[in-house]
Amino acid sequence: MESKFSWEFPGKDFYVMRIEMVFIVFLALLVFVFSYFGLEKQWFPALIFTVVFLGIYLVLSYLVQIIRKARIKYHLTPQHLEIHKTTMNKTKKEKVPLSAVKHHKLTKTFLGGYVATHTGKRHQLFFNTKAEVNKFETLIKKHLKKK
Repeated sequence: MESKFSWEFPGKDFYVMRIEMVFIVFLALLVFVFSYFGLEKQWFPALIFTVVFLGIYLVLSYLVQIIRKARIKYHLTPQHLEIHKTTMNKTKKEKVPLSAVKHHKLTKTFLGGYVATHTGKRHQLFFNTKAEVNKFETLIKKHLKKK
C-alpha cells in the first residue's frame, strides 16, 4: 500500500463547495419565500427573483475564483503533512510533522476537515472527492498509529 498521498484543491471540475451549495440553496429558498409573500403570493415573479439571485451569485463566485486563483496543494508523507496555499501573488507553505498531530476530524459529506496539533493550531483540509477523504483518513490513521 502506498504511504504517500498528494492532492490539489480545487480540482479541475470544481464550481462550488458542498457546504457553500447547502447555504446557497437555503438562501434561494428564503429569497423565493420572501418574494412569494411580498408579491401577494405570485409564484412566477418569485421564481424569477430566485433565478436572478442564483445567477448573480454564480457569476460573482466564478469571477472571484478567476481573480483570486486560489490553489491548495497537500502532500502527506509518513513524517509530515505539507500544505502549500497560493492566491494571486501570495504563497504560504506549512509543514506539519505527524508527531505533532493531536487529532484530526474529517467530514465525508462536505469533503473537508482539519488536523489539530499539540500547540492548538488547526490546519484546514479540503478535498475534491470522497475517495480522497477515505485515502487520507486511512493513511493518517496508519501514520498516527505508529506513534
